[in-house]
Amino acid sequence: MNKIAIEEKLKVDGDALELVATASDGSFRDAESLLEQVISLGDGGTLENVEKLLGKVGLVRTATLGGFLLDKDLQASLDYLAEINEAGFNLIQLNKDLIHYLRRVLSLKFDPALEEVFKRELTTEEISWLKKHGSAIKDDQYAINLVKSLIRAYSEMRYSPFAIVPLEIAIIENLRTQSEEGKA
Repeated sequence: MNKIAIEEKLKVDGDALELVATASDGSFRDAESLLEQVISLGDGGTLENVEKLLGKVGLVRTATLGGFLLDKDLQASLDYLAEINEAGFNLIQLNKDLIHYLRRVLSLKFDPALEEVFKRELTTEEISWLKKHGSAIKDDQYAINLVKSLIRAYSEMRYSPFAIVPLEIAIIENLRTQSEEGKA
């Protein structure tokens, strides 16, 4: 992809090219097509444009919310979720991305050898975020229960006229309990 971008004199960020490659699941033709779509947007080949095209909320938003959740910061989690919602992002996709993100954080924490597998499907920056958040987990069972709650919320969100409500409830149920235990 990098070679094509250079030959065609395309202005494409390295992270954007990396996401194009990983999103194409090894299909060169799909990667070329996706790259053409990104360039046709006219704003240049930025990571944000690739994420928009793929319908992703984005690594930074997902990882930031994941960090607040793993830090057990209820107020910051709810405030950031409200900010994402007000910006018009797809909350169902956000929760799906968050579930996958936290699953990878936990997997990498318990099996560091998975980094080699993840390198085939994630960008270098994404792996860096996973390691950072994995090392921050102090209560493994809390993180596992959080993922289970988010999966349940995802199922509910798909059929709810108010997609934010099941996600907020899952966050409140998990973090409120943690806040109360910390005060006791």
